[in-house]
Amino acid sequence: MDTPYHLPDFPHITSIASTAQPLEQFQPIARVLKVRPLQSVDLAKAADVISNSFQIEAAFGGWFRPFFRIGIYEDLRNRLDVQPPEQAICLVATVGSPAMEVVGTIEISARLPIYPTANRRYLYISNLAVDDNYRRLGIGRELVNQCESIAKKWGFSDIYLHVMADNLAGQHLYSRLGFEVLSSDQPWHIFPWYRPQRLFLRKRL
Repeated sequence: MDTPYHLPDFPHITSIASTAQPLEQFQPIARVLKVRPLQSVDLAKAADVISNSFQIEAAFGGWFRPFFRIGIYEDLRNRLDVQPPEQAICLVATVGSPAMEVVGTIEISARLPIYPTANRRYLYISNLAVDDNYRRLGIGRELVNQCESIAKKWGFSDIYLHVMADNLAGQHLYSRLGFEVLSSDQPWHIFPWYRPQRLFLRKRL
């Protein structure tokens, strides 16, 4: 079935104390995780979280990172302004009060099929990123879980994503969440745009 179209109820409040042991620096912050749609006030921090999650310093000596971050910021802002929320949504995970610091992001969107002979859209997860100081607390898992809830409310029975073959932590997370590998892309070797192999994953809901 491929006919969504109502937004899930937000905000979702999720206690992370029962799913993971907080880091020492996490103790003073309210041990509550809130997952909600991206807002304009979140753009700068969300762009930081995403850009910091990509390993680009080693390949470019760090000079490219500010431009990369600006590109992410503008992309998020553009999608927030023009993309229909019933076809795509960016979620942020926040902790603390009253500032509600953004510590994670994820996007889910209804995409057109790659092959022109297919006429069904599919739901695709992208830009799952968690701040370095808040990893291994179950935040990534909760963000994926919220995307699954959205997918079901939109009427989809599968979700898809890509993960890099050298991202072992990401592969482990998705495997534990029930994703399976469908195919793999060939790596890029065009200097200096080297990119390792990508794995294409699916989960049936």
